[in-house]
This record gives sequence, structure tokens and C-alpha cells, in this order.
Amino acid sequence: MIEDGVRWRVGNGAVVSLYGDRWLPCPNMFKVLSQPLLGVATTVILAIPPSVSRLPDSLCWHFDSSGEFSVKSGYLLDMSMERMVGGSKIGSLPIST
Repeated sequence: MIEDGVRWRVGNGAVVSLYGDRWLPCPNMFKVLSQPLLGVATTVILAIPPSVSRLPDSLCWHFDSSGEFSVKSGYLLDMSMERMVGGSKIGSLPIST
């Protein structure tokens, strides 16, 4: 379950692979799924502000605004996944902490 909520926070871009890694801030498709970039992925990517700090790329927990995993956010994710019927494992999850 933790793997489902972890994604890369892009900093300087030295570690993250455009097509191979989970880095999009969009829970139903953390990865770029097609080449060339099409549709929703393009919209999501263009909405990401460029990094001005040039910090290294880092892993973060998507379902908490701090980027840190907590038992509470993990529990909320688990409960949201259990309520979902069919479709992808993670869709538009109404998680707020």
C-alpha cells in the first residue's frame, strides 16, 4: 500500500526518469504512460511550477501535504481503496489530512 502513494518530487531532475518513474502529482497516473506526451499528462506537466531551488529529487508521500507518510494518511488511503469499486487501484481519491 505504501508503494501506491509514493512518488518522486522533482528537484534538479538528475535522478527522475521522464517515462520510467512515478513523478506526476496525479494519483491515477503517477507515471507518463505514453510517448509522445499526450492529453492529461501534458496538462499535468505544464501545471507543475519549475524548481527554483535546484534541490535534489526526492521521494515523497503524495497523500499528505507535507510529503511525509503518516499512519493517518496511510489509513485514509487504505479506506479509500477499499471503497472503490472496479477501475484502477488509485483514482481520484478524496484524501485530506
